[in-house]
Amino acid sequence: MNKEKLLQYYTMYKEKFSLNQRIIYTIFFYLSIVFMISMVVYWYTTTRNLNNQSSSLELLSSYNVDVLTNNENIKEVAPFWKNINDIFDFHTQLTDTIAINQKHRKELSLPFDNFLYLLYTPSLNVWRDPFTQKIDTTLIGKKYLENNPYGDIALMEQWTNFFKDVGIADSYNTISNINIGNIESVNKEGYFGLTVTVDFESPDKRSFLLLVNKLSMTAYLENVSLINEFVFYLWENIKKDRKEFLTSTQQEFVKTIPYVAQDQDKLIGYLLFDWAFNDKDNLLLSNETIIKTIRQTAGCIDEDQKKCNYLFRQKMRTVPYLAYGIGRDDTDTIAGLKTFFNNIPPLLSIESFSFDELKKIKLSANTGYKGSVSIKVYGRDIMNDEINTISNELGIMCFATKESMTATSAKTRVEKYINDMGKQNFDTRRSTMLNQVLGFVSTIQDSYDGLPNYKKVVKLFELYRTLKENGLCDIIDPKQIESLSEAPELTGNVDVFEEIIEPALSGNNVPLEQLPPSPVEFPAVITGSTENRTIGDGNSARDKQLINEIEQLQQGASL
Repeated sequence: MNKEKLLQYYTMYKEKFSLNQRIIYTIFFYLSIVFMISMVVYWYTTTRNLNNQSSSLELLSSYNVDVLTNNENIKEVAPFWKNINDIFDFHTQLTDTIAINQKHRKELSLPFDNFLYLLYTPSLNVWRDPFTQKIDTTLIGKKYLENNPYGDIALMEQWTNFFKDVGIADSYNTISNINIGNIESVNKEGYFGLTVTVDFESPDKRSFLLLVNKLSMTAYLENVSLINEFVFYLWENIKKDRKEFLTSTQQEFVKTIPYVAQDQDKLIGYLLFDWAFNDKDNLLLSNETIIKTIRQTAGCIDEDQKKCNYLFRQKMRTVPYLAYGIGRDDTDTIAGLKTFFNNIPPLLSIESFSFDELKKIKLSANTGYKGSVSIKVYGRDIMNDEINTISNELGIMCFATKESMTATSAKTRVEKYINDMGKQNFDTRRSTMLNQVLGFVSTIQDSYDGLPNYKKVVKLFELYRTLKENGLCDIIDPKQIESLSEAPELTGNVDVFEEIIEPALSGNNVPLEQLPPSPVEFPAVITGSTENRTIGDGNSARDKQLINEIEQLQQGASL
C-alpha cells in the first residue's frame, strides 16, 4: 500500500469522524495493542511456570480433596494416594474387580438359577414344566390334586408327611392337628407366603431333634449359604468330570428339549432334577465327584479322606441331612445326596415354636415331646403371562381354535348349546344339565377378576373340565387335534351305527364332527330290540351317563 493511498484513507477518516471521536478511537486502538501484548506475556510466563512446576501439580497435596478422601467407600484407601495417577490406577483396578466379581457372582448363581430355586421356592404353577416350558393340561381331577402340593388335600398330605417322616425307625413324629392359612402375596412381586400351623408329638428326643433340624434347614440364612456353597462346588465338578457327556447330550436335546439345550447349566439342572425327584437314571454323579466336592467344601488339602469327612461334618453340622448323609466313611454318597435333595424344604420362616416334655404333660415316663409350630412357607406365584398361556392351551383343547378359555368364552359356549337346543327336539334332562352348567360358569365369571392368580388358574381348569365332561367341547381328546382335518367322511361305505353311534353310547371319545348334530337333522334311531329307542329319551346308555355326571357335579358342589 503506497503513501498516497494511506493519505487518502486518513483524509476520509478525518472527514467522517470528529476530533473527539478520533481521540477515543485512537486511545482504544493503543489500549488494545497493550492488552494483546500483556496477554502474550502472561501466557508465556504462565506456561513457563507450569512447566517448571509440573511435578508438583501431579501431587494431591496441591489440591483440596477433602470431599473425595472422606467418602465412605474409599476413605480406607485414599490416604495411600499421593498423586493424580494413583486415582486413575484405583479406578482401573476397581473396574476390573467389579467385572471379576460380576462374573463370579454369575457363576455362583448358576446352581440356584437352574436347580435350587425349584427346591427353595416351589411354583404354584404346577401345570408348567420348568424345563420343557410346556403346559400339562392333564393335571385335572385326581391327577391334579396329586401333583399340586398347594391344593386342598394334597397340601395337607404333603405337610403332614413333612413332619411325620422325620425320626428313627419305628419312632416317627405324629401329627394331632394341622391348620393351613391362605396364600398371601409378599412384598417382592411374584412370590407368595403360606402359613402352616402344626401340633405334633415326638416319641423320643432324637425324633424331636431331627424335626427341629429339618425345620431349620432353610429357615436360617447360614444354612442356605452352606447348601449353596456345596452345590456350587458340585456343579463345577460335574462340568469338569462330565464335560464330553454334557456336550454330546446338549446336542441331542436341541430337537427334543430345546429350552434345556440352550446351555450346559440348564442341562445339568434338568438331569439332576430328573434323577432326584423323578427316579430317572443318574447320568452325572459318581462317588469320586462327590468326594471331590466334599474336600473342596471342607477346605481339605493334604488331609486323608477320613479326616476330611470329619471336617465336612463339622462345617455342615447345622445341615445334618447333608453332613451325615454323605459325610460318613461308610455311606453311599450318591444315595445320600439324593435323600438330602428330597428332604430340602422350601424357604420358610418359623413364626412360633413351643414344646414341652410328654412326661410333664401326661405324668408318665415317656421321654418324648409335644409341641406346636407355626411356619410360613414361601414360593413363586403364578404370573399373568402364565395365566394367559394356560388359558390359550385350554382354549385349543376345548374350542379347537385360538380362542382362549375364559369365563366369558365358556359362558358363550354353553349359551350357544342352549339356543341350539331350542331349535331341535327339546330334551328336558339335557336342558336341566345345561342350565346347571350355565349357573356354575356364571358364578365363576362373577368372582373371577377378584381372585388371586393361582385360583384363577384353578377356575380355568374347572371351566375346561366342566365343558369337556358335559360334551360342550369341540375336541374331547387333545391328541385328536391334528387328525381332525383328516376325519373320514360319512359315505355309503361307513357303518354309522358301528363307527359313530355305538361308541357315543358307550362313552368313548369321538370327534364331534363325526357325531350326528341333532335328532332332527340326523335321527339316530337304534334298532335291535323289541322297541325303538331314540338318543335323548332318557333310556340310552349315554343319557344315563349324563344323569350320573350331573349327580356327581351336584355332590362335588356340595362338598
